[in-house]
Amino acid sequence: ADGDRMSSHVTDVVTTCADGTLRAPFIIKSRGGAGGAKKAAAKRKAGEEVVVVEPTAADKEGLLDEEAEDGRSLHIGLGVSPNGSMTLELFHLWIEHFLQCCLLPGQGKGGQPVFLFLDGHASRWSLAGLAKLRAHNVFVLCVPSHTTVWSQPNDNGPNAMAKSYIGREL
Repeated sequence: ADGDRMSSHVTDVVTTCADGTLRAPFIIKSRGGAGGAKKAAAKRKAGEEVVVVEPTAADKEGLLDEEAEDGRSLHIGLGVSPNGSMTLELFHLWIEHFLQCCLLPGQGKGGQPVFLFLDGHASRWSLAGLAKLRAHNVFVLCVPSHTTVWSQPNDNGPNAMAKSYIGREL
């Protein structure tokens, strides 16, 4: 039934630690209409700036806890893209979110090294972003993109369950 389907695409970026615990998610909602992702790609190719769309109050609905010290619930990161998928521009926002909300005490810059497994999708091809992670003692290991079934087993387990739950709530 259509009432059970989401009206737009949502991507959840969930950090799973080696011990199986989950860290603060980053959710990407879609807004921008048909062709928005292609227009952004054309701008990037032409060397033009692609502006990150700021989340609106409607995007944040259900994700904020006004009573929380920082006004956020569970340190959920939020981004918006034309098709609800990760972009080069949102990757930089996600890196900030990861460094602030996902590293455990004693990890990262000045602490223990962290190994971060990412798929090799083009939205992660940012030299500045990868250098920032490296500067914070985070070592990125890439697995082939679009090989979820055999190289990213987390997507079939904990991440699939989290995405299903978040999708129902949004």
